[in-house]
Amino acid sequence: MTAEYAGTLGYFVIKKNAVGVLSNAHVMRNVSDKLISPARKDGGTPNDYIGTVQTSTVTTYVDCAYAPLRGRITNFNLKDGTAVTGSEEAQVGTPIRYYGRTSGSVRNGAVRSINWSGFVSGRRFDNQIMITESVLPGDSGSLLLNRENDRAIGLIFADIGGSGLANRIENVLNALGVVIAV
Repeated sequence: MTAEYAGTLGYFVIKKNAVGVLSNAHVMRNVSDKLISPARKDGGTPNDYIGTVQTSTVTTYVDCAYAPLRGRITNFNLKDGTAVTGSEEAQVGTPIRYYGRTSGSVRNGAVRSINWSGFVSGRRFDNQIMITESVLPGDSGSLLLNRENDRAIGLIFADIGGSGLANRIENVLNALGVVIAV
């Protein structure tokens, strides 16, 4: 994360043959910000510099950012060891899981809605995924997966009264011009 913030780096993505990481714009912050992982709030130092934010986008459909990584990465796994198998559209009732900085591994819950619209921190969002599980501060940026096949379906960005919200993964990938690394 950038020097002042802490959140979750969601997963590895590829853009023009460069491996990078995906998260939220409100986690990575500004283009040209240096990413430190672990974040300074979690004991990281400037020596833990992993890349620089290249793209950061917030619209009514997405809150996402991308940073190419400094080192060569060839093993694409979540912190719990899971390899993501691709991406797909979320459906109401899809069983979910994610790995967040604060919550760790969450392996329960389901998609409640695929077309939530409303306001988060004064900003309007449309056509978002709502899940039955709460999302804690620091879990923003987590990749939301279909628990049955480990396909990415969303990018978690907020909690509203005990239900988490995620951007649809296809909107995130299109906004950043990236693909999930498999």
